[in-house]
Amino acid sequence: MSNIIAIPLNKLTRSARNVRKSGGDSTDGLASSILVHGLIHNLTVVEELADNGENSGKYEVVAGGRRFAALQRLAKQKKVPKTFAVPCHIVDSATATETSLAENIIRVAMHPADQFIAFHDLVVESGLSIDDVAGRFGVSPLFVRQRLKLANVAPRFIKAYRAEEIRLDQLEALAITDDQEAQEKVWDSLRHDWERSPRNLRSLLTEEHVSASDRRARFVGVDAYVAAGGTLERDLFDDENEGYLADRALLDRLVTERSSSLVADLQAQGWAWAEVHLENDYWEALEKYTILRTVPVDLDPATPERSLEGSGGGRRSHRQRCPEPARRRFYRQVSCCGRLSPSTHFRHGQLVATHRRQLFRPHQEGPNSPSHPRSYRSSR
Repeated sequence: MSNIIAIPLNKLTRSARNVRKSGGDSTDGLASSILVHGLIHNLTVVEELADNGENSGKYEVVAGGRRFAALQRLAKQKKVPKTFAVPCHIVDSATATETSLAENIIRVAMHPADQFIAFHDLVVESGLSIDDVAGRFGVSPLFVRQRLKLANVAPRFIKAYRAEEIRLDQLEALAITDDQEAQEKVWDSLRHDWERSPRNLRSLLTEEHVSASDRRARFVGVDAYVAAGGTLERDLFDDENEGYLADRALLDRLVTERSSSLVADLQAQGWAWAEVHLENDYWEALEKYTILRTVPVDLDPATPERSLEGSGGGRRSHRQRCPEPARRRFYRQVSCCGRLSPSTHFRHGQLVATHRRQLFRPHQEGPNSPSHPRSYRSSR
């Protein structure tokens, strides 16, 4: 008849009769759990016989090899003594293989949905922190956050997942938002399974949000958005996704504020005016203005040499490039109010692109406007 006794850890050895020959090599989580919760399940052992057929004083572990390996690891780390008392179920040598096989076949693995709910209960009901739970079970904090996210999906989807009516990747897509009403609304609006792809579910659930990779979010900065009180929803199941900004109005306000600051900086540098275009419509924007082109004029011998700087490349390069007859003429640039006028806009791959061109706004008039005869002067 079998019985359970406490055997010192250093009196145990792994048995060749253990039917599990592969898998179960990772003991990180199990070792952490044993340290916190103790050894919940005993080991199954048989007496080790010496060459003379007598009991050697040691025992072979025929079932529970992973638990045994975790205990050995803890002993090596000096977290438990080498003589740690291990509860062991002793069986006859004749039935060792059958007992080992029974332990590995008969047991039923825990359903993932049960795991979601259990982690949720530990954090919400028991009051443990995410880091505490991760440490107790030897998993990463991200692993715990992912389970908490899945536990927040509408109960009807958890039930459907248990019944294999919905896939795990679809459940992960629905977990992008904690709004269960929105989850159900999006799901019910799609009639065909191909419409309920994870990508499409994510897209519909975040269509009112702004991706953290959007140029406006990059322009303002996600940290600045969060510091201003904005909500950032992260997709914990997509390593490449940076999250979604939920408060579009706040983001637009921050974009306007920073854009105004950039315009003020440019005007402080001496530019006559500056405009911000949020879209990459540089050429479309230029259609509203007149680009002031260079015009040829006779070179007055009395013109100071410094005025040649406006011809591009400077006086020295101009003389080096041009033959003698051409030196009597040069292209003098015309500018509105004696200033260049920049147009600033967002650009793919670049947060801010500032184009400094000599532009004339039709509504701008005055003694220095292009329509005035005195407006044709050097730009410097």
